[in-house]
Amino acid sequence: RTLVGTNNLDHQMSAYPFEPMQTSIAALQEFETIISVGMKLDYDQPIVYLRVYKAVEKRGARWIQADSIDNAVKAALRSGGEKAVLLLPHHLAPSEIAHAKTLCAVTGAKLNVLMPDCNSWGAPRAGVSPNFLPGMKTLEAARAHLEKHWNSILPGTPGRTTREIFEGAADGSVKMLYIMGSDPAAKYQDTALAHRALEAAEFVVVQELFLTETAKQADIVLPAASFAEKDGTFVNIEGREQKIKQALKPIGDSRPDWRILADLMGRLGTPVPYFSARDIYREYTRAIAP
Repeated sequence: RTLVGTNNLDHQMSAYPFEPMQTSIAALQEFETIISVGMKLDYDQPIVYLRVYKAVEKRGARWIQADSIDNAVKAALRSGGEKAVLLLPHHLAPSEIAHAKTLCAVTGAKLNVLMPDCNSWGAPRAGVSPNFLPGMKTLEAARAHLEKHWNSILPGTPGRTTREIFEGAADGSVKMLYIMGSDPAAKYQDTALAHRALEAAEFVVVQELFLTETAKQADIVLPAASFAEKDGTFVNIEGREQKIKQALKPIGDSRPDWRILADLMGRLGTPVPYFSARDIYREYTRAIAP
């Protein structure tokens, strides 16, 4: 934001809403009725599945796999709502999530919208969003604090979402794409748009572990280190921070993502005083301070 001067950054591959879980993962095994909608839990959410399995096998809980929100809520009513929890996938429309929240409030059931990836909460907390700064604070709420903290001017207008960035690249209004740890050419919800954007952009940089479909279309590929080759912090789907420690040395020329970005900033004339993942985390905690 301070170096390039844009809020055009996003981490979402789909337009799912941010909805905090109403229970912890561990608490799932305490419910008498667990209702899931539109998911194969053992594949989509294996850690959640283990708790559900434990509730069923060891505590005799009922697990109902419903095909719609309405049927799920009917099941919650029949079971005695306050003893039930409803598990929804992240990809439902915001209107469906709102409908489920209303019905759960009436029945007393708990609602957990399960985010797709381990850092689905970590990325927006760190400010990887067109509309939010670190701490998930709006531009209006946190811009002045961060400008003072970083001694830099931040762009004041909201940026483009992932879809808007791709649309801009396709129509020529966005000239460059910098893609980290993501494969939109194969996995974006509109792969045709992603391919048009990659083909039309004047310059494409991909920071990745593997030569993905997206990396094959890049002008430059920067080799990134895997989770086992770096220190850092993940945030799980319930919002819990989890530290990771480097187990292996990075292979070849690969580097941790933060190191690549820090080196690029230095080459572009803005060196940063970060020498470890711990330094990055300390900066994050200072940035989100009130």
